[in-house]
Amino acid sequence: MIAVSDESLRHAKLAGLAYFGLLGLAALIYLIEDANSSATIARKNAIAAVESFLNDNPQEAFQWCDPAVAAASGIDERRFAEAWRRLISPRLKNWTQDGGIDSWSGEPNTATAEVWMRHPSGIRIQVALGPVASKSGMSLNPMSFLYHAWTLDAAVRRGGPIETQSSLIASWLNGLRRDRPTLEALGVNQRVRGNNPLHVQTWAETDSRFAMLKISVDN
Repeated sequence: MIAVSDESLRHAKLAGLAYFGLLGLAALIYLIEDANSSATIARKNAIAAVESFLNDNPQEAFQWCDPAVAAASGIDERRFAEAWRRLISPRLKNWTQDGGIDSWSGEPNTATAEVWMRHPSGIRIQVALGPVASKSGMSLNPMSFLYHAWTLDAAVRRGGPIETQSSLIASWLNGLRRDRPTLEALGVNQRVRGNNPLHVQTWAETDSRFAMLKISVDN
């Protein structure tokens, strides 16, 4: 039997504490780096964008809009807030969050967050927003919020969820036709598709595109 001195035991304990201390430090560094990774930041941004919609908060939502896309669409913060007040807030009425917000990373510097919303009638609709990387950071097309408002409105009007591509496109088409006069009165006369490069479409062109898409999926 090998005798071990008290001094050796003390050094062994100190070495063990140092080892586990280093492991803890490494874990902390990993957590800090993970919290600041592009994927984690993208997910946080996506969740924040969804929360701005759930909270009926146009000021917060506008922060997630791509400035270049907004400018090309004729949208500034004042017009965005007024369009939200007239076209989005009334359609959010009575809808509540149903469960937690899920998020995941996609391509580099992109993420999507989604959540279910429930109407008192029992209808459930899933809302998903995915900010993409742009020159201004993580951003959304301002129209993304209105598309979801159109979908919520369509579900209430039809008395059931939007479950097919055809019904989804129809919700956009009918929403555009109802809201076009208000948008034009606010000075918003077109929308932008994509962000690199920007493709500008008038409302008449957008109406035709939605109508053609619906015909395509119906056939």
